[in-house]
Amino acid sequence: MTGNPARSAPETAVPPGRRTRLAAEFALLFLIAPALQFSFFGTLGVFGPIAAIFLVAAVLLQLTPGWRWRELIDLRGLGRWLPFVAGFALLATAVMAALVLWQRPAAFLAMPRHRTELWLTIMALYPLLSVLGQEIVFRP
Repeated sequence: MTGNPARSAPETAVPPGRRTRLAAEFALLFLIAPALQFSFFGTLGVFGPIAAIFLVAAVLLQLTPGWRWRELIDLRGLGRWLPFVAGFALLATAVMAALVLWQRPAAFLAMPRHRTELWLTIMALYPLLSVLGQEIVFRP
């Protein structure tokens, strides 16, 4: 082993108290919140639970030692991933379009054609109300 001999645990070891907090965080975000969303979907709708999860995640981030909000807008490492992300998005779009055209051709682009206003509303609000919340929850 090279480096500091005073270190006996691997750098990835998580202290027991922090492990409990991380387990609780995991349970809240990935088990309890989705279960509540499923159970109360008729009452809460789509965006109520997403807003609640966003607020919980924002508070948890604020309480995280060493966290800086500017990390969310740090785009320095993005450039090397752009070709992969663009390629994946194009491939996924082509596969989904082909599956819809194969299985339900009449449904292909039905919302933009028949419910244009709803489609435009979703295109405008979804990135702000859902994607932004997911970015806060999952990116850090």
